[in-house]
Amino acid sequence: HIVNCFTTCCQLFYNILSTVLQHVVNCFTTYCQLFYNTLSTVLQHVVNCFTTYCQLFYNTLSTVLQHVNCFITHCQLFYMLSTVLRHFIDCFTTCFQRLYDMLSTDAHPTALSR
Repeated sequence: HIVNCFTTCCQLFYNILSTVLQHVVNCFTTYCQLFYNTLSTVLQHVVNCFTTYCQLFYNTLSTVLQHVNCFITHCQLFYMLSTVLRHFIDCFTTCFQRLYDMLSTDAHPTALSR
């Protein structure tokens, strides 16, 4: 009788413990899975967002730099043209100055004798 009682109690305790442990393991597994899925989704969203904004920032910066480069090129070109133009103006002015000097000397021959 004592052996039967002990066996029954042990069996009952084992069943209860087994059920409780099974429940705990199932719960833990479910919550772990849920946590993993949530974390995975959040991380995926963060990575996607970051990648998108990085791409957008890169594209914007690239466009801005392209415009700056264009501006510098046009400024350089304008500077070169203005240098050439200034050279022609200087040359033209010198030629006119010489022509004026020659004409004014011919008009006043006494200016040379002084």
